[in-house]
Amino acid sequence: MVLFALTLAFAGFTGLCLSMDRHHRQVWRRTPARRASVLYRALGIALIGGALGAAAAAWGLSVGIVAWLGLLTVAALAVALLLAFAPRTLPAAGCALPLLGAAAAIAAG
Repeated sequence: MVLFALTLAFAGFTGLCLSMDRHHRQVWRRTPARRASVLYRALGIALIGGALGAAAAAWGLSVGIVAWLGLLTVAALAVALLLAFAPRTLPAAGCALPLLGAAAAIAAG
């Protein structure tokens, strides 16, 4: 469940990143449409909220919130590094990692 929370946070930050004009142009080489920007932002916020739910389910609410803040830090750093060194791979990683995290959470039971 911890890995799932981390991957949800990563995907959430990817969505928030792609909602910004500068980063969207860096990844897709064009300015985002207003509707796409709003969709990315809403999806990013929802995924970060889902990461809070997964962290709370793994550790309980009191420890889960603190762990969630640490996971947010790690996920934001990963998105920033990926955006700096391989920006074109960011959308694929943002989509694939939550699926892998969900599979790991299901396999762990």
